[in-house]
Amino acid sequence: MRRAFAGVLVVIGLLASALAEPATPKQPAGPGAGSNIAARAKVYATSSLPGHPAEHAIDDSAETAWRAANADAVLWLDFGARMRLAGLSHVIRAGDSEPAATEIVTWQNGWTPIGQTAGRGEPVVAKVQANTQYIGIRSSAGSAGRPLTIETLRAFQAGWRPQRDGKDLRLQDFCFFRHDGYTYIGSMMKDFGHEGITIARSRDLIDWEPLGIAVSRRTPEDKAMLWAPHVVEHAGEFHMFYTGVTQPKPNHWNQKILVATTKDPANPKEWQRNHAVKFIVDGRTESWFRPSHPGHVWPADGWADCRDPMVYYNPPDRTWYLFYSGSDTTGGIVGVATAPNILGPWEDRGPVLCVDRGVPESAFVLPDPAGGYVMVINHSTPDRIDGGIKIARARSLLPENGKPSFTGLELLEPSAEPGLVGWAHEFAMNPDGTVLAAYLTGYFINFQDARFVKGKGGWTVSGIPETTGPK
Repeated sequence: MRRAFAGVLVVIGLLASALAEPATPKQPAGPGAGSNIAARAKVYATSSLPGHPAEHAIDDSAETAWRAANADAVLWLDFGARMRLAGLSHVIRAGDSEPAATEIVTWQNGWTPIGQTAGRGEPVVAKVQANTQYIGIRSSAGSAGRPLTIETLRAFQAGWRPQRDGKDLRLQDFCFFRHDGYTYIGSMMKDFGHEGITIARSRDLIDWEPLGIAVSRRTPEDKAMLWAPHVVEHAGEFHMFYTGVTQPKPNHWNQKILVATTKDPANPKEWQRNHAVKFIVDGRTESWFRPSHPGHVWPADGWADCRDPMVYYNPPDRTWYLFYSGSDTTGGIVGVATAPNILGPWEDRGPVLCVDRGVPESAFVLPDPAGGYVMVINHSTPDRIDGGIKIARARSLLPENGKPSFTGLELLEPSAEPGLVGWAHEFAMNPDGTVLAAYLTGYFINFQDARFVKGKGGWTVSGIPETTGPK
């Protein structure tokens, strides 16, 4: 199960960013030389707001102000380049007057209004398209040369933060997938893991429709809890690989990987355990998976690691790969099983990544643009030293000469600046070649645009960098 330590590091990093010197304001191009003077806003913290996954408040300790001599004044916000923005809430004053009327604009060879306006700090949904480079707040009150001053300014990030009975539902390991114009989320619930997997969908990553609880009927292999879903569509069916948990002793979670299937992902009641998917375990055919390679460690009567499934189809060899978090005599591992068909038979092929302390979590594999593969994991040692989001790379998805193929494990941040924030990452390729990343901060899901960049050890996944302003 994914850990929350990376979310703590993110908040620390954001707080550190706030203490840095503010960037020098830049002058964007516009209608008429010198018409717009733009100040750069700073993100300093993540906090809570009902209905939105994250609220980013703006550092206005320097009494940030901007003005325009001959045209509308625009404050541009560079966090629009690296997160999916859901909305803005702000109060802007012109001189000593009442809050100034404003509108939200985006930049693409000029400032274009996207229709939303605000005057007294009401939340405004921006619904910025993917990869929008800049978003700004424009006010004609600056045309008279009066300084426009930020009283309050907050941005709400795209994502899902559900509630139950007025309290956060507290999501954990999750997945997202696309179908019929919707993005779907399937997530385990920290406090209600015994109920099943909660499902929701959205057309814009901002407004979410809760659909209900999937896989709600318990079986002997998941009678305690369900963790860490991962959904794959194939031949008109949707297959949810997930961690089924039993409790043979108090505080001992025995884990296996199971599969639920449906043809209608929008109907939670249709998601049912699929006993037709076959796994070879110690030479026997089972409807569930656990490690069985030489050297595996999986005690049947106690805590046993076999979780965080991630399924990857590799066209060159027409093979399905199931990655999982586990343990063997070498330490914590990401193991892999393979099958000629998504229905199996699946066979354990052993570890493709090893760590000497702790267990690597939330493995996600992407094709490397230069050939080979990139794996993103969360990893924390038992003493919480040397933890974080980490990257490994490989030329093969299988062990090579009996050894793990993914090597050169390093923290994501040194691999490629800027690193991705959050924990428990999931990814999907966008049509333009960029990557849509989803991750947890606290116990809710955020979306961020990312891309492949060349790091010191090879290609890796990075956040879209901050910029200096419209050119």
